[in-house]
Amino acid sequence: MYATAKNRLRLSLRALKRAYQYPLLLPHHRVVESGVQTLDRTIQHMDYHELAALKLCDGSRTVAEVTQQTQVTGARLLELYEQEMLLIWPTAVPLKPKFESQPKHVIVSPHPDDAAFCLGGLMLNSESGAVMVLDIFTRTAWTRLPTELNDVAKIQSVRMMEEHFMARLAGCRLHNLDFPEALLRQHMIEGVFSDAPSSSWDQDVQSEVRSAVSNIAGLYNSVTWSLALSGCWPRSFFTSSIFLSRASLALFSSATTFTLRNIWVRMI
Repeated sequence: MYATAKNRLRLSLRALKRAYQYPLLLPHHRVVESGVQTLDRTIQHMDYHELAALKLCDGSRTVAEVTQQTQVTGARLLELYEQEMLLIWPTAVPLKPKFESQPKHVIVSPHPDDAAFCLGGLMLNSESGAVMVLDIFTRTAWTRLPTELNDVAKIQSVRMMEEHFMARLAGCRLHNLDFPEALLRQHMIEGVFSDAPSSSWDQDVQSEVRSAVSNIAGLYNSVTWSLALSGCWPRSFFTSSIFLSRASLALFSSATTFTLRNIWVRMI
């Protein structure tokens, strides 16, 4: 009983400190009639007031505003945050940001989330709309989260929900080229770190990537370009990252401003 009271007091104090920050329901959760459904279709049952509060957690209202409009306490919202159901962000997060000018910086990202892992600081510290993330291999078959076995469509949906969520938080633009990653180009997971991009399918995709990136580069000739390569020394890049870097470097060598930001993070 003492431990429960102590935890409740801790959550209440934290809620007071974060009263004017903005809660968001994470994209891996969905409010349904009887509760909150996760990716594995498990439903966490909640009462009417809690579900009403979660529906308001869209980044446009503060913790204080959500508690005022429902009968759910700030301590309960902080409890859901600690259960990784909510994210609490320091500033309001527009549902549909409006970008009035062209981007100043384009990040070429091999896969969804590579840009965030490599250059998240740049994205978060830039003004809204100043950064565009160009995601290349958005048809993907890998995710860290549980989904139905071999459900590629579900995996892609999850990865893109995460990517759009990241873009909202950072206030950046997204442009997806929808190419298949290595696992969908007849490479096995064991060879993703070591296979050379030598198959005919790889070569075809490399040519298409070069053409697509070239077309995008033609639209923005006065921006800074960065190539987000995520790896883990001394391992090799992903197969997809290798020929993306080759294609991109050949194009950007003559660009107005080009920077190679090769930040080593954990291999995804």
